[in-house]
Amino acid sequence: MAQVDFGDGQLAVIDYGASAAPDAVPVLLAHSLGNCADTWQFVGPAFSDRIHAYALDLAGHGSSTATVRTFDDAWQQFIEVSRGLGLDRPVLVGHDQSTFQTSLAAMEAPQEFRAVVSIGGAVHIDYEKARQDIDFALLPTFADMLRERFLLGATGSGRQEADNLIEQLVGLSTQDWLLAGMREGLHTEVANSVEYFDDGTWLHKPAPEMVQRSVDVPDRRPITPGPWFYDRLTVPQWIVQLREGYEVLTPDGAEFVAEHPMLRHAYLDTTAWPQYDKPAELAAVIEAIALDPAGPDL
Repeated sequence: MAQVDFGDGQLAVIDYGASAAPDAVPVLLAHSLGNCADTWQFVGPAFSDRIHAYALDLAGHGSSTATVRTFDDAWQQFIEVSRGLGLDRPVLVGHDQSTFQTSLAAMEAPQEFRAVVSIGGAVHIDYEKARQDIDFALLPTFADMLRERFLLGATGSGRQEADNLIEQLVGLSTQDWLLAGMREGLHTEVANSVEYFDDGTWLHKPAPEMVQRSVDVPDRRPITPGPWFYDRLTVPQWIVQLREGYEVLTPDGAEFVAEHPMLRHAYLDTTAWPQYDKPAELAAVIEAIALDPAGPDL
């Protein structure tokens, strides 16, 4: 696992390119908030040798020691990983709750990326709804929900307590619709999201405040979600709609995509977790985009 210096620590990156060709197109995979790089454990090996895939643990997540200090860290981390690994304009792929941040990184540093792909993301053109969603995510009650529903930020002492937490979350996946979609890889994801300290204590990452800082979008244009957000888009952005995605592409959003010169659309008949539901199909869509970023809709 590679390490890239960032902010107050390091970002951990898994390299899936052991069999990649020398001229393979680099792809940088970003998991959703609350997960870790192992979200891509079945997708990374499914690429052909024409793709060199990397998956990072977002700041505050998994094996990364860097934290999210402000919202800027939530998008600047992708730029620093690309530079730190010496990647040649990778295709930047975000899933679910990381898609806004990956889009912003490509807008702020278009020279670093050849395209950006939003898996299960929406087109953020409804300012009022976006603002309401952000404000809700910043409430103390939202942080409490993350602690209670997903046990984020849980602490303990000793490996046995940590193992108990892992099994508890895996058990909850039989009752929680969101966790159910991750069931096949949930044990690995949770196990690699527990950070152990020298004194024997541990923390289940991310802590809720890391999630909240990652979505604390400043209320100022052009950063705030709205139609204006895409005015600065100079690299192709693909919206990959899922059958059961958390975010949906509304009719207005679909029309906006169709009329925007830099936006593209693809569809996958999967749950909100295509990494586990249909990893080979997801890899094929990402690969098709990476090899022809400005191509027609899929």
